[in-house]
Amino acid sequence: DKIRNAFLQNASAVVIFNVGSSTNETITMSHAGVEDIVAIMIPEPKGKEIVSLLERNITVTMYITIGTR
Repeated sequence: DKIRNAFLQNASAVVIFNVGSSTNETITMSHAGVEDIVAIMIPEPKGKEIVSLLERNITVTMYITIGTR
């Protein structure tokens, strides 16, 4: 749902964190019908750090690259 909602807002990518998730585990996030959007998941502490910056009107720039496990 999070990926689809971002897509409906014309996003080309989405960074997701789930409340209660503090690990850096890899999970599959299926998003049928919106396969062209890039979706990554980050741990909750990092997500909250980014949200805190955005709430203070601090610009956050991310560089997403393909890596290895």
